Amino acid sequence: MKAELYKNLRQSEQYMELLEAGIKALSNLLETFDIANKVRENVIAQAHGALIFELNTEKENYKRLIKQLD
Repeated sequence: MKAELYKNLRQSEQYMELLEAGIKALSNLLETFDIANKVRENVIAQAHGALIFELNTEKENYKRLIKQLD
């Protein structure tokens, strides 16, 4: 049981790292490029928001897994 929880924790950590990298990349796009087309800017902003939401959801999942180990 604990081995499975540790496996899930590691997968969660890797997923959060991936999400954080995506958020950083999109943040850099928003900061460094002067996007003339507002539609593209909005799509990037929506993707950024979606990744932040997904990261927060995964953080809650991670906390739940930690509690299960206790």
